[in-house]
Amino acid sequence: MKKTITFLVLLSLVFASCKTKELATPIQRQFPGTDEILRLTRETELNLIGDDFHINDFEIINAKQEGQWLVFETVYSGGCESHFFQANWDGRIMKSLPPQTNVIIVHQHKPDSCRERITKKWAVDVRPFFERGESEVLLNLMSSDSNICKVRLVAVE
Repeated sequence: MKKTITFLVLLSLVFASCKTKELATPIQRQFPGTDEILRLTRETELNLIGDDFHINDFEIINAKQEGQWLVFETVYSGGCESHFFQANWDGRIMKSLPPQTNVIIVHQHKPDSCRERITKKWAVDVRPFFERGESEVLLNLMSSDSNICKVRLVAVE
C-alpha cells in the first residue's frame, strides 16, 4: 500500500511539474522601478517641434546598466503640461577601443508655467548595441545641450 501511495504522489508531482513548465512563458513587462521604457528611434517621431514647443531643458543625472537595460534618471522643471522623451540612435558604432556609440535623449514640451522639479527614471534596451558582436560598448548618453553621461555597457546573454 505504501508503495502505491508513494508511486501516486511521485506521478502527480511529475504531471504537476510538466504543467508548470508549459505555463511558464516569459511576460513582457515594464522594467521595475522606472517610469517608462524608451524605444530607440532613428528619427524624431514625436514631430512636435514648432513655435509653441520647447526642446531639451533637462539634465541627465545618472545612468547605469542593469542587465539588458540602460537605466537613467532625468530632471526637469514643469508639472502642468505634457512632457515627451525620446531616445534617438543613428545605428552607428564608432571604431575605437572599446567601440563607442551616441544616444541622444530628446525632451519636448509646450511652455510650462509650473516650476516643480520632476525626476523620472527611464529604461532603454541595450541589446541593439551588440548586434554586430561587440562584447563591450562605451555609450555616450547625451541631451542636445551637450550634457553627456558616459556608460560602459557589457553584452548580456
